[in-house]
Amino acid sequence: MDDNEVKDNMFKEVDLIQGVINRMASNSFMIKGWSLTVAGIAYSLNLSFGKVWILGVGITLLCFLFWFLDTFFLRTERKYRALYNDVVSKYNKKKYKEIKWFNLNTKDYEFDPSVGSFKKVMFSKTLLPFYLCLILISVLITLGTIFIGNGSASGGNQ
Repeated sequence: MDDNEVKDNMFKEVDLIQGVINRMASNSFMIKGWSLTVAGIAYSLNLSFGKVWILGVGITLLCFLFWFLDTFFLRTERKYRALYNDVVSKYNKKKYKEIKWFNLNTKDYEFDPSVGSFKKVMFSKTLLPFYLCLILISVLITLGTIFIGNGSASGGNQ
């Protein structure tokens, strides 16, 4: 492979990886938007729903589901960033034969320290406050509706 071919392949490779990174970031952003939308609709339904605690548990479970999905997308994005850094590093060091051209497999970066474990990403400073607030608001609205709104712990309007 001559230098021009390597350069062309490198631009294509970097564009391909950046496209995946952008999609993962977009997915993560959309998950946050959907979690706020669904939680907001569910909170408004909470006021007129008969069994408030059931809806409260449902909202909390949905928040955990969105948190899990967001963690998956953020961790996948981090894997592709590690792949990107690896490819660019090998290119800059002129180690062209070590580059796995157009291979988007991130299995080699599963345990990369820059990626972090699923648990570490889930409890990162970007995800933890967001989803913890949603869950806390869900619990507080549910408890407030049960105990303050109805004056008893009977579980809502019967």
